[in-house]
Amino acid sequence: MEKIEISAKLRETLGKSSARRARKSKDIVPAVCYGRDSKPVHIEVSTSQIRKAIATPYKMNTIISLKISSGKENLEKMVLIKDVQKDVFGKKILHMDFIEVREDSPVKVKVPVKLVGKAKGVAEGGILQQIIRDLDMKCLPKDIPVSIEHDITELMIGGAVHVKDLKIPANATPLVDKDRTVAVVVEVKEEVTAAPVAAAATAEGAAAPAEGAAPAEGAGAAAPAAAPAKAATPDKAAAKPAGQEKK
Repeated sequence: MEKIEISAKLRETLGKSSARRARKSKDIVPAVCYGRDSKPVHIEVSTSQIRKAIATPYKMNTIISLKISSGKENLEKMVLIKDVQKDVFGKKILHMDFIEVREDSPVKVKVPVKLVGKAKGVAEGGILQQIIRDLDMKCLPKDIPVSIEHDITELMIGGAVHVKDLKIPANATPLVDKDRTVAVVVEVKEEVTAAPVAAAATAEGAAAPAEGAAPAEGAGAAAPAAAPAKAATPDKAAAKPAGQEKK
């Protein structure tokens, strides 16, 4: 892998005010470089050089030769971009982290997974879902692949691609389970329409006659409730008080 050279300057003062001063410049961004066996080094780098570095096919996995100048001595470190902080719009770089690497020591990186071709399952109406877009792996800096490509042309509905199906370089080791799903073609399920409810509402509306219209034959209004039965009339004989019979 070809290295990209970036010039950096040692930051003499630290803190938020120093970082703000660096950001005010159109082409300077504050950064820090650290490694397993070295102390953090606070630096300033050129934004345009950073953008040029990550414009390579390796993107964030580009090996960078960082040349740091100071008043006393110049340092040179082989680094990878560990983190990039941007503004809320995702355009302006606010801060960067570099991690020092060695040619003989494996590094952990995220490598893009690219699916090539159009799956037969998609042509039949299925939907392709890619679960893993960047694969975590470990390898030497010189063995970092640009990407991992996999042909999905023969993938049918219900079919899946797993980590073990990928063509991973022999000098690289994936850091996820080999049975993890990378991509799958799923069947599209039709949504259940609300036709029965609509039909019921239509039928109900049809049953109600228009205002002033006579009800349909055989569908007259319900007969009024029967008048309540008259209270039983007491027997006339029983109604006469005892002892008032005619003599």
